[in-house]
Amino acid sequence: MNVTAHAESIPPFDPFLQELVGTEIVHDLDGIRRAVASMVGREVMIAADAGELTVARCTGALSFFVDAPAVRFEVGDTVAITDHRGVQFVGFRATVGAVVREGDGVVVKLFVPREAVFYPGRRHVRLDGTLGADVVLEYDDQVTVARGVDVSMGGIGVRTDANDGFVIGQVFTVHLNFGDGTLSLPARVRTAVVLGEDVRLGLEFAARNEELERRIRSALVRAGHAP
Repeated sequence: MNVTAHAESIPPFDPFLQELVGTEIVHDLDGIRRAVASMVGREVMIAADAGELTVARCTGALSFFVDAPAVRFEVGDTVAITDHRGVQFVGFRATVGAVVREGDGVVVKLFVPREAVFYPGRRHVRLDGTLGADVVLEYDDQVTVARGVDVSMGGIGVRTDANDGFVIGQVFTVHLNFGDGTLSLPARVRTAVVLGEDVRLGLEFAARNEELERRIRSALVRAGHAP
């Protein structure tokens, strides 16, 4: 199973977490904890507001070891931490709470950040295929079997016969028939591209579905792409 981002190009490295299309900013404590925990044991980038950038190793939650640092960190400084994994990254800005010398380096300890940033965000991560589900589109008591192309927490891409006549803006129900159950979600046609005798539809779900999000998160974890 492949994981791809909606963005057509890889974003530039952004240690200061400037706004990028496709990011998800979380403010809830569980989301922030997820970002913090994902960095433990990994090499990350730590950037000071003055523009200095260096590599650090996350030795524990909100604790970063910098070997022989050329960058000087002071209590009260604001720093940006980013962990890049290919085209994905997770990061946050936080205030330095302590700087402790350790051998030839220092351990920089941070206060809990107020928010964390994920790129691409969960709604912007698209899985090739439909997690093994058969796809049925229902409109005015008529049903059409479609071929699932990809799925995300925010929508689904399908191909169907061009003669079925779907149009942009049309609202109907998408049934995802898994072997262990069926999820039914209202959706709206956002894009429609004719491909020979088929039409490729981009459908946006009208509401969140916790079960679908759980299935996508599980697939991301299995594929090693979840932050």
